[in-house]
Amino acid sequence: MSIDDRLRTGLQRNADNGSPHTERALQATHARARRVARRRWAGRGATVVVATVAAGLALPQLLGSTPDNPPAQQEPPQLVGSWSTQVAPGSLPVDTARLAGTWTLTFTADGALNATPPGAYPGTLAGDTYQLTDAANGSRLHTNLLAADTCAGVGVGTFHVSRAGGALRFRLVSDPCPARAALLTGRLWTPARPGASCVNNGGGACLGDLAAGSYRTRQFRPTVHYTVPAGWTNPQDLPGNLLLQPAGGDERFVGIYRNVTVPDGCMARADPAVGTSVDAILTWLVDHPGLQTSAPVPVSVGGLTGIRLDVSLAPDWRTTCPFSTGRPIVAILYGAGPSVLHHTLLPGFAERLYLLRLDAAPGKTGAAGTGTGNLVIEVGPEGRSLPELVQAAQPLLSSIRFGSSR
Repeated sequence: MSIDDRLRTGLQRNADNGSPHTERALQATHARARRVARRRWAGRGATVVVATVAAGLALPQLLGSTPDNPPAQQEPPQLVGSWSTQVAPGSLPVDTARLAGTWTLTFTADGALNATPPGAYPGTLAGDTYQLTDAANGSRLHTNLLAADTCAGVGVGTFHVSRAGGALRFRLVSDPCPARAALLTGRLWTPARPGASCVNNGGGACLGDLAAGSYRTRQFRPTVHYTVPAGWTNPQDLPGNLLLQPAGGDERFVGIYRNVTVPDGCMARADPAVGTSVDAILTWLVDHPGLQTSAPVPVSVGGLTGIRLDVSLAPDWRTTCPFSTGRPIVAILYGAGPSVLHHTLLPGFAERLYLLRLDAAPGKTGAAGTGTGNLVIEVGPEGRSLPELVQAAQPLLSSIRFGSSR
């Protein structure tokens, strides 16, 4: 099961958004119609606020061919999978965008492009996609990589892509974003796996099945130190999303997200009136007529302070969304970057939320992006018993310690 399935994203992209997203359009509905897979993707996915890229990217026509004189065909490289490279500092685009370090790109079969950056990269990765066309002069990659920040608003880059000796090489055709061109070109991208035992291509620096013991995140910031008993797995470790689950295909989860807000009704976007402060999110949850909440309890987790509460759908709530197949629903969490998520509640589902103030993180410097905002822990039993999952996850929750945001 993919990481975006694990993230329990909203049942489907909002029908008001128009055509299906090419950037994040994995709309594989779970058997319970609980959610639709969403590629980042988070976050991040995804994610999460995406713009259609492939519209207008048509396969070039090969002219002048006849049955006796067919055009020369070049088999397009097989991109699906994860590819890594090391970006050296020294050039102006690399240094300006802080691209130096190890990058991993995961190309999915449906056109999503999930990027795992080095820890020093300050940007927000969400809504990245690609399209591969087999043009007469060679295979071309069209992508909006880094569209959420570094390359925002400048359009799509086009690259000639080739594969030799098991590695990928990109050559610039045209790109209005120098940072994206600097990242992709001038080096080999070699096959990579996100973690030693992690088989989830969208999981970033995930570790997969965990032996009983203590671990720390490699991508998520602030660094999370945690201890698990036997029988847990880590299918995702990205800058804004950390996912821990009981192993063996169990869909129950503990998710940790950096910077969330609440959705704008049924829309796949943030509610502009709420923001990311713990107090504003708490007020929205408690006052929402479609939600039933427990009394908020002050908590301290891993050195951060905040509020804990349980949330479920109000029994008399009848409002639906265009994607909820006629079932009552409330969308409750939305990724504000670097987190990528769009989470909902249906009848029979209850969750425990920890809303923590990230600006109290150890090592906070006060600079933008180094420790401000919120950090949310979501304990989601996926329709099963919330008390049972809380009990099973208590050793993990009690062990959490948050380190530097850098």
